[in-house]
Amino acid sequence: MPIDLSELNDRVEITELLYESFRRLDHADVAGVAALFTEDAVFDFAPGGSAAGRDVIEGVMGQLLVPYVHTSHHISNVQIRFESPDRALVISYVMGWHEYADETPNATAYGEYNDTWERTTGGWKVAARKILAHGLDGFVYDPYWIPRAPTSAHG
Repeated sequence: MPIDLSELNDRVEITELLYESFRRLDHADVAGVAALFTEDAVFDFAPGGSAAGRDVIEGVMGQLLVPYVHTSHHISNVQIRFESPDRALVISYVMGWHEYADETPNATAYGEYNDTWERTTGGWKVAARKILAHGLDGFVYDPYWIPRAPTSAHG
């Protein structure tokens, strides 16, 4: 079967943007992270709620980082399934280490991001993101993770 170089290029671009989003997050560049979302994106971090719109998402991300002086996020198991040439479902696994600003012991979250990416005039962007928890270790309180569902976004 011949390799579709256009799809391969899209896979590399989306994967690199995922890596870039977490590098920006670890540098507390919430505006930079938000810029990787579409204007009308939805970010689901229930039971804490959800955010709709790039500006609202940027504000929420800023609030999420308030308790921490450092974070380190690691992405793996990236799976991309194209629904069309301009829309992709993307699952990635994340481990995020968090150092609290106070004397609270460090915490680590293990989870899954279920994303929908869309091609825009500015390149690939996240149109929807849902965070699913696989495990939490050491968090005092974190309402932004929800238990993982028995099935994934890829069915």
